[in-house]
Amino acid sequence: MKVFLHSGDLDEIRQEGKRGVIAGITVPPAALAALDDVGRRVLLEAIAASCSGPVSVSVRAAAGLPAMLDDAAALSALGPNLVPAFPATPDGWEAMSRCTARGVAPHAVDCRSPADVERGARAGARWVSPAFIDGQGEGPVLNAARMADGTRRTYARETSVLLGPLSRSGQALEAASGGADAVSVVFAALQRLLAGDRRALADAARS
Repeated sequence: MKVFLHSGDLDEIRQEGKRGVIAGITVPPAALAALDDVGRRVLLEAIAASCSGPVSVSVRAAAGLPAMLDDAAALSALGPNLVPAFPATPDGWEAMSRCTARGVAPHAVDCRSPADVERGARAGARWVSPAFIDGQGEGPVLNAARMADGTRRTYARETSVLLGPLSRSGQALEAASGGADAVSVVFAALQRLLAGDRRALADAARS
């Protein structure tokens, strides 16, 4: 089970990057929303340089397919470990397919059904992230992980299930039990995992 940090805070990312405890980063869209193009580029370059693993960044999807493709190309130019994340929509799947054809492995996010997971995987997604409703206990996390893992296994797709963002360490354990390959957790949840749940997380991933 790989653990990603869900953060756009450079201090948090650099701290955990130096400790070598995270496999990658998922950048919250809110961390970039208030930045202009220059500020967004500078922050993402710094994040990419602070983490050796993949850094997933949501593309600007509101303007449609051409804008998503342009944004994905711009992200790829900032660092080899930047991974464009696309929504599970018709335009998103088309954009993922085009990125895959160019050798850029995308991330499919907000997959709300087995069909969404399957379409993302067929489009070449390196990671698929099922949607779930946080704040209602751990049940939705376990169900989302099982849905995505079951779909992936049914269709024998070469993709990995990344579940998050998670706000509680217990959710990470549930995701591991449900078959997720990786979880993305906020900084506070990561600290709780490091404080006492890392062995439990590894045991859950093996079960």
